[in-house]
Amino acid sequence: MADLVHLQGFLLLVFLSICNISFSVQIASASNFDVTTYGAKGNGHTDDTKAFVRAWADVCRDKSRNPTLVIPPRKSFLIGPITFSGPCKFHTVQVQMEKLFTILV
Repeated sequence: MADLVHLQGFLLLVFLSICNISFSVQIASASNFDVTTYGAKGNGHTDDTKAFVRAWADVCRDKSRNPTLVIPPRKSFLIGPITFSGPCKFHTVQVQMEKLFTILV
């Protein structure tokens, strides 16, 4: 009986490990491109246009399934006129914006 309990525990551990690896691979397949890592200050005074353009270019070149342009909250981004265009590797590009940010044009 004790051997059966140990076997069930072992099998459960193996199953959960496989599920965790599968979940981690799905998360890793989506790439996030935060404009602040490209030099955007978000202080409302510094021109962040070039950072947005560079981040968008990397989003378009990315080969993951769901590339995402991330615009962090609680910042004011000063940008000039921008056209976000491709060609992009994928037809769907996500833009993640949260409340509480401002884009000054």
